[in-house]
Amino acid sequence: MNDLENWLHEQVADLEKQAKSYPDQAFYHELNRFIQEQQKRLEQAEGEIDGRTWNHEQW
Repeated sequence: MNDLENWLHEQVADLEKQAKSYPDQAFYHELNRFIQEQQKRLEQAEGEIDGRTWNHEQW
């Protein structure tokens, strides 16, 4: 994770702790999970791009 991702996770975690109602807490919790999933998908897409560009059989 880079600094921006860490900062975003910290901000969402703080918002989750500060939320007073359960629906708000659940929203921030799932938002954090969504951010993690999006980051995972981004890393996978970057890896796929690297793999496709360095595949000598497709040159």
